[in-house]
Amino acid sequence: MIRDEFYADPTLFDHWRDGIAIRLEQQAARLRPYAWVLAFALPAVLLGAISLVEFVAFLHSLSQGSHAAWNQIFADVITLAAALVAMRLLLQRALEAWPAVQPLPHRLGAVAKHLGLRLPRIERRTVERRGTERCSTERRAGSDSNASFRERQALMAFFSGVKAAGVNVRIARALLKAGIRSPRQLQQASDRQLAAIHGVGVATVRKLRRQFPADAN
Repeated sequence: MIRDEFYADPTLFDHWRDGIAIRLEQQAARLRPYAWVLAFALPAVLLGAISLVEFVAFLHSLSQGSHAAWNQIFADVITLAAALVAMRLLLQRALEAWPAVQPLPHRLGAVAKHLGLRLPRIERRTVERRGTERCSTERRAGSDSNASFRERQALMAFFSGVKAAGVNVRIARALLKAGIRSPRQLQQASDRQLAAIHGVGVATVRKLRRQFPADAN
């Protein structure tokens, strides 16, 4: 059923909202291949930050001359070591999840080597071929988003014309439910087909024909 926003003139806010939605959809499409990389890397970074803070606090307490029990020191060391091992494992899994269609950045590879991580092995031909496929997929996703935006704008423009013809929103919902979504579909439908739609009478058909004449194209 048609929503009220389709039966109203698009405002500046509607254009901004649609533009932001398209941008977010495009960004999500770009980040989708890196979903598992982020899922492993973000907890690893969090563990590393916590370990660093705990290590600095431990060194600060030692510099202040506070003497903790040896079992407490041993527990802190074990906790830090476990956190670092977990961080390294998560980072390794993030590297393994790196998409083969995208070469690993040089700086990221240098950091991974410095941490002793194994870099993913990617054949150059595979990278070039899949990189081309990824670019075409992104372009296709962007064109799909733009197409959906244009379809939405065309739908709103059509029902703005239906409203201008003096047709109420209840009948507009019936037209949409019957598959009448554009001036061309309305013009291709006969008067008998339009009158068969629930709520559409002879007067409504006359209003629609006057608002969307057959010779408008």
